Amino acid sequence: MRTMARVVVLGLMVAGGALGQDVARPEKGVLNLPLAWRNVPAAERLAALRVGEVDGDSLLIERIYGLQVNADTQVLDLALANDQIATAVQQLIKGCRTKEVKYTDDLTVEVVRAVTLREVVETIQRTLQRTKTPLGVTENEIANITRQSQEREVAVMGNGAVRGSKGHAMILAKRAAEAGAYRKLAGTMMGVQISRTTTVRDFVVASDQIAAHLAALLAGATPTRIVHNDDGSCEVTMTLLLREVVETVMRTVRRTRVGPAVTDEEWVNVTTQTQERTITATGHGAPRGAGAEVPPQPAVAPEPAAAPEPAAAPAVPCYEERQIIRRVIEREVGVP
Repeated sequence: MRTMARVVVLGLMVAGGALGQDVARPEKGVLNLPLAWRNVPAAERLAALRVGEVDGDSLLIERIYGLQVNADTQVLDLALANDQIATAVQQLIKGCRTKEVKYTDDLTVEVVRAVTLREVVETIQRTLQRTKTPLGVTENEIANITRQSQEREVAVMGNGAVRGSKGHAMILAKRAAEAGAYRKLAGTMMGVQISRTTTVRDFVVASDQIAAHLAALLAGATPTRIVHNDDGSCEVTMTLLLREVVETVMRTVRRTRVGPAVTDEEWVNVTTQTQERTITATGHGAPRGAGAEVPPQPAVAPEPAAAPEPAAAPAVPCYEERQIIRRVIEREVGVP
């Protein structure tokens, strides 16, 4: 009995020793933070970091949904047609990588989030195989997504900030100015003439999918000038190619067969006429409570310990921009 007891104890000691080598031991870590961040409580710093991640994820999903599957179909079309694809892509983005984190002296944090095109393609393919939903695209066309560009990774930068800081105020002012620019761009888009009797507004009223695609296009408008004024306000100038507006409408109309009738000749004419033209708009904004032009999109968590989760976002991206377009159509927001 004693011999057996010794064997058991020895076995436990050996197993415990082997197990101990595989267990992570606590270590002392040192964060290399700018001086301004060293007095910020850890909970507030982590909340700002999380908001930066969520902001980046929102931008990332817009980029992913804008990928072309074939001449007439984007990933957005697949997500609009199949809720399971929308959910699968959102879950993929939620679990994507943080490539870089940078803390700045004004108490903002810049977070680079990235996902590979291969992961996007595999996620869509798995979902299509599981749901077996006919969506008018082939597996080869989906696989072609990865061959559209030499860039095998999609990366974006999100922003967060410590609540009440100078950086926080700058982000809120910038978000308000962006919303103002979106509103003006949307209003101009609605008035773009497609034929002698029809405008973009007519197509948006006829098709929710056209509204969704124009909202995605609007969200991708290029900021050409960002000015932070000394009174805390911000000015953001954005530009869209008119040709992209026309092609977005034309592509969706040809796929869905909805909207006013336009001949092939009229599509060619309007595409040619808008080839080099742009739409430009400048929005003005200030932090919340300081005369912001429109209610800004949240840039930081309402409370330090609570940051929004991507899963709680609407299934369709660019939700706020879609609402801006709808309000312009319904004349709830004046068109300058």
